[in-house]
Formats: sequence, structure tokens, C-alpha cells
Amino acid sequence: MSKRSVGLLVGIVVLVALHLMYSSASRKDVLKGACFTTGSMIMSSGEVLNVLIRLQSHGNQIHDFEKINYDSQKFSFELVNNFFGSARFMTNPT
Repeated sequence: MSKRSVGLLVGIVVLVALHLMYSSASRKDVLKGACFTTGSMIMSSGEVLNVLIRLQSHGNQIHDFEKINYDSQKFSFELVNNFFGSARFMTNPT
């Protein structure tokens, strides 16, 4: 292997390592603050349901409140994996 090939290989490895470090460091908080949405959900039967959704993030935890027609549900999620801009959340037992 020539010196040029070794240098190129080392350069590629360094760039990939820097990219991985930057990606993981820049995506620590997937969601920040509160997100709200409201609207209508149309079921396959044609029934229309009123929907209100609120997400509130606190560091690595997300609290979700959903109201569909007259039924309300609350969920709490914890960030378990965050890599390359995608995140995986698990529900916390309550």
C-alpha cells in the first residue's frame, strides 16, 4: 500500500469519526419546549373526531396529552436512543 493510499484512508477515518461525534453532540435535545396541534381525524368509517394533542419536553423526557372527542389520555416517554437525527422513546410506567 502506498503512502498516498494510507494517508487517504486515515483522512477518511478521521472525517467519519468527526462526523459521528458532531451528529451525536448536536442532537441531544430532539424536541424543545411545547408543541400543540388541534384538528379533526377522519376515520375509515367516515366518522369525524375532534383532536387536541400537546407535547411538552423536559430534557430526555416527553409528556404527551391527547384528547380525542371526549376521551383524554396522558403518556410519559423517555429518550432511550438518539442517533443521526432519529430518536426512540419508551413509555415510562406510571
